[in-house]
Amino acid sequence: MAHGHGGTKVNARECTLECVKAGPKYVLVSKGKIYSITNQDFAGLKTHAGHKVEITGEVGSDGKSITVANIEMLGAKTSKG
Repeated sequence: MAHGHGGTKVNARECTLECVKAGPKYVLVSKGKIYSITNQDFAGLKTHAGHKVEITGEVGSDGKSITVANIEMLGAKTSKG
């Protein structure tokens, strides 16, 4: 699906990368819930931006954040930061 972004059509991955460049941070959306990612420097975030992935990590005590330990694109190899 293409989204409008600055007057051009881009896919979810391109849109995510452009938004993060502009300042917003990566998040995980799972079952309608949004988790802020505490380790924004995790290498796999940029690699898998906009992809459907499985993330393992530790959910913060607030229940609203996650520290990523591993990202795996569904049907692909593991990406450890």
